[in-house]
Amino acid sequence: MRVLIAEDDPGLRSVIAEGLEDAGYQVDAVSRGDDAIEQLRFYEYDVAVLDWRMPGATGLDVVGWARQNRRPTALLMLTARDETH
Repeated sequence: MRVLIAEDDPGLRSVIAEGLEDAGYQVDAVSRGDDAIEQLRFYEYDVAVLDWRMPGATGLDVVGWARQNRRPTALLMLTARDETH
């Protein structure tokens, strides 16, 4: 299974990537939302783990791009937000 991680915090990005790699997943990790869109443009992922707030493009921007371009990737949003709106 191929996983994309888009998280601007280097420590959190590293922990998530290492944990998934140790579990046998193939992982690509980026620190910017616009880089996540570029990865999704050129590669097929089973799942993308997205930070809500990133430089370049937000996690919501990435979700919008993926859906508009009919990417079949499952999307999981990470956020420290405590409200849904």
